[in-house]
This record gives sequence, structure tokens and C-alpha cells, in this order.
Amino acid sequence: MNYVDVYNRALIDYRKSTTENSECTTQRGTTQRANAKDDTLTVLRKICTVETDWIEEIEKGLVHVDKAIREDRQFIRSNGEIIDIEKVKNVSKDSVEHLARHSNLITRYEEEKDIVPDRLYTVERLSDYAVYENRFLYMLLCYLRDFITVRYNKILDLEHTYNGSIAMKKEIVMQKRKIEFELLMKEERKDDEYLQRQSKSTNVISRIRDILQLTHAFLSTPLMQEVAKSPMLKPPVTKTNVLRMNHNFRGALALYEYVSAYDKDGYSVEEQIQKINPLRMDMADEFSEIALLTSFLTHKHGLNIKDELREEYLKEEERRKQEEEQRHLEQIKALRRRIKESGESPEEYMLLLEKRNRMLEKDSADLALAKEEIEGLNENIKTLEGEKSALIDDVARLNSDIERINEENEAQIAEINSEHQKRINEINQDHLNALREKDKDIISLKDEHRKEIDEINRENGERIYTMQKKWDKERELRDIEDEKRDEKISTLEKQYSEEKDSHRITKVRLDAIRADAGILIPSDDLTSEEAFMELEYELEAFKEFFDKQWKLTKKAIRKRAFKDFKNSLKIKNVTDKSVDEALSKEATEPKSKEKGEDNEKDKKE
Repeated sequence: MNYVDVYNRALIDYRKSTTENSECTTQRGTTQRANAKDDTLTVLRKICTVETDWIEEIEKGLVHVDKAIREDRQFIRSNGEIIDIEKVKNVSKDSVEHLARHSNLITRYEEEKDIVPDRLYTVERLSDYAVYENRFLYMLLCYLRDFITVRYNKILDLEHTYNGSIAMKKEIVMQKRKIEFELLMKEERKDDEYLQRQSKSTNVISRIRDILQLTHAFLSTPLMQEVAKSPMLKPPVTKTNVLRMNHNFRGALALYEYVSAYDKDGYSVEEQIQKINPLRMDMADEFSEIALLTSFLTHKHGLNIKDELREEYLKEEERRKQEEEQRHLEQIKALRRRIKESGESPEEYMLLLEKRNRMLEKDSADLALAKEEIEGLNENIKTLEGEKSALIDDVARLNSDIERINEENEAQIAEINSEHQKRINEINQDHLNALREKDKDIISLKDEHRKEIDEINRENGERIYTMQKKWDKERELRDIEDEKRDEKISTLEKQYSEEKDSHRITKVRLDAIRADAGILIPSDDLTSEEAFMELEYELEAFKEFFDKQWKLTKKAIRKRAFKDFKNSLKIKNVTDKSVDEALSKEATEPKSKEKGEDNEKDKKE
């Protein structure tokens, strides 16, 4: 069991204890509602999409590398030296040939005996695996190991790294308590096992891990271990006859050229940010425990009441233990009393209990089936609620459009009024300034500039008349805009009413089809005041629709009847003039007759 399971079990037990206490439940609800809009949980996930072209090329190339290693290419290296005859272990053909060419090594000769030289040439033949082709394979495998490892580690780091944060800022006010709680937590977790389970690139990552392990296995072969003792080969690679002509080495060379020319990352990364604001009800309820638990710990350690709380804990545990023992004793007494009252032996009573348990299990199975049926009905209810919410959203959207139009019109009116007032103020200010200047001139030169004063007054009068006329025109434009706005609002309200009536008519027709099919039946769900009033509205809307449709239908019937009658009259050589007069007379009849009179006329016709 890892630490996540331990914390989960501890949280379940903790929540079970706090849920059973009504005071804790009340405090948790208050904490949950406090500044709920500021609670934000953010999770960042990096989705890594791996390009498989380089994986496929390496998988194909490693097949050729495997076969090239199995060829076990080598050459024989001969080491010869002249040593004393006493140290010679084996005599080869090369030793005899060397002795024939170097007779000075023979220092004595005995008759009727073999020639015995003092020293002899010996050859030691050793296998050397450090050929150029093997060194090339070792260099290729080392390059592949680094190439794959870098990408593999980066993909794992991106795909399996968890980044999460939670921000909470609450001001909790309860009876005799006030808590200001602020939390900001950011976490980054590598190699998260739950992200590994949810990863969609598991198969691709497994393929990369396989080719990496296969590369390490090739480097661990005896041939590569022997070649590793030689100096590492460095680029550029010389294309020997073996590398060009041998099928396996040619495939290994092609793999080297592909990998050395590959300059991409081999994967792409997409960041997915999940932001939950505000928190859901269940999440907010759990996070509320953090604030209350922090408050408790602060109170506990701040007042140093740890010993007192422990004594209370031990007393409560002792009380619960005694209650459990008492309950156990009462169960034993009740069981003995039942066995005694039944008149059966304990074994028979146990068999009856097992039979009763099997019956209860069967009832539980039936109850599970009933629950499944209830869940299916709940799903249908949710679907209908979704349709209802969609209609409510449409109504809300229309209301928001109306409000937006009203706000735009009010803003335009306010802007026009402000500009108009600004212009009036500017004109008045200019006028006052001009009058002040002219008053000074009048006082000093009253008699001399009388004509000029009259001219100025005339000009000011014309200007005032012009501005008054302009203001009247602007007021007329504003009134026109107000009328247009009112017309637009009335049009939208009419459209909304028509849409609502159309929806009700559609619903009534759908309910009629359901009722005709036996699907819709009277239910207690429609006995509430709101539901029954909605039914009445739907009925009135459908009646209005039926009356209008009936009038249109009567007109169509009359039109077809007059047309047939007119055709019959033409056959009888009746003039069109008399028929047109009859039709015009019919068209000029008053339309405000009651429904009963229309029915009587239809019967006569």
C-alpha cells in the first residue's frame, strides 16, 4: 500500500467521523460557502505525441545490427619469437621453415641422432576482433544508446509529470468564531503512477523502452565487450567493401546515416490546463476540512491543551468500548432467548438463519434490478431537464439581448445629452464673454457705438435662434431614436411571445401524440401549481392557434368551393361578371361574426 492509499483511507475515516457530527457538518457548510468564487484548482498536463518514424527505422536497423554481430568477424594475429629449446612447447611448420633459413641456430650435431638446435622460432596465433567493421558497430550502438535515452527520458518526464495548484482565500464568520484562511499550494510530481495509467502513449513508450533495452543487450555481448577495449571509432566513417557489399553491414550503415542526419525531437507536446473555479460541491466540501483542521491544530498547540484533549480522547474510547461490550452482551442474550423461544437446537436455528440470509440475498438482487430501472427513468428525466434547460437558456439569451439593447440605447442617449449640454455651455460662455466685452465698450463709448451695439444684438439673436433650431432638431432626432428603440423592444417582446406560444403549441402536439400512443398519462408530477398553470397556458395557446387555423381553413374551403362553382357556371354559359359580383359581395361581408354564425353559414353552403 503506497502513501496515496494510506492518506485516502485516513481521509475516509476522518470524513466519516466529521459527517456523523451535526456541528461539524454545519461548520463545514459555512466554510464551503465563504468566498466560494475565489477557490481555484488548476492542473497542468503535458500530452506528448511521439512520432513513430524514427522508432520504426531503428527497429528495422537493429535487425541488421543483430545479424552483423552474429557474424563474429575477426582476423588472426601471429606473434613469433626465438626462445631456448627447453621452453618450446609446440613445433610448427613455421618453426621448421625458420630453422631451415637460419642454420646458425644449430650449434651441435650428433651422428645417428636428431638435430637438436639450441634455440627455436615459435609462433603464437591470436584472434583479434577489433576489425574496422566491429568498431563501427560498437560506435553505432553507443550513438543509438544516447540517441534513444535522451528522447525516452524527455518523453517520460513530459508525460508522467503532474503539476497542480490550489488557491483559497476565505473569510469565515460563525457564531463566536471568525476565521481568515488563505491557502496557496503548488506541486510538481515526477513519475506519477496514475498519469502512467492514464497515458495514451503507453504502447509507443513501451516500443522505445524495448529498442533501448535491445541496444544495451547488444553492447553487453562478448564481441562488443572485446571491441570496447579498442579506441573508439570517430566520424567520418570509411565505407569499406564489407560495409558496402555485405547485406547486414549495409543495413547497419543505413541506420547510422539515418540517425546521424535526424535533427528533430521526435515528439510534439501539447499543454492541457484544467481550471476548476469555483470548486464543485463535493470538492469544496473536502477542501473545507483543511481550513477547519488547520484551525483546530492552531487552537490545540496555541493553548497547549494536548494533554487535556488526550484525556478526553481516552475517556471517549473507554465509553465506546463499554458500549460495544454491552451491545455484544445484549446480542448474545437476545440470540439465546430466540433459540429458547423457537424450541430448536442451536444447529437448527443456524440453518434457519442461513435460509433467511439466502432469501434476503434474493431480495437484494431484486432490489438491484429495481434500482437499475429507476436509474434508467432518472436518465430520461435528466434528458427532459436538459431540453428544458436549453429552452430556459434561449429565453435568458433573448432577455440578455433586450437588456443589452436597452443599455446601448441608454448609453447613446446619455452621450447625446452630454454633447448637447456641452455645446450649450460653450455657446453660453462665448456669448457671456462677448457681452462683457461689449458692456465695457458701451460704458466707455455709449453714444459713439450705439449702432455697433444694435448690430451685435442682432447677431446674437440670430445665433441664439440658430442654436435653438439646432437643439429642436436634435430633440426631434432623439425622439425618433426613442420611438425606434421602443418599436425594437416591442418587436423583440412580440417575437419572444410568439416563440413561447410556438413552443407551447409544439409541446401540446407532442403530448397529444404521446397520449394517443399511450406513453403520456396523467401523473402526480403535474399536480403542482406551476405545472398545472403551464398546462393551462399551453391549452390557451393551442386554442388560439386552433381558432386562427380554423379561419384560414374556412377561407381555403370557400375559395375552392367558389372556384368549383364558377367552373360549373362557365359550363352553363353563366357570365363571369355575375360570379365576380357574388365573390366581391362575399369578400365585403363583415368578418367579426361569432363562431356559431360561421358554422351555420358553412352548413347552408
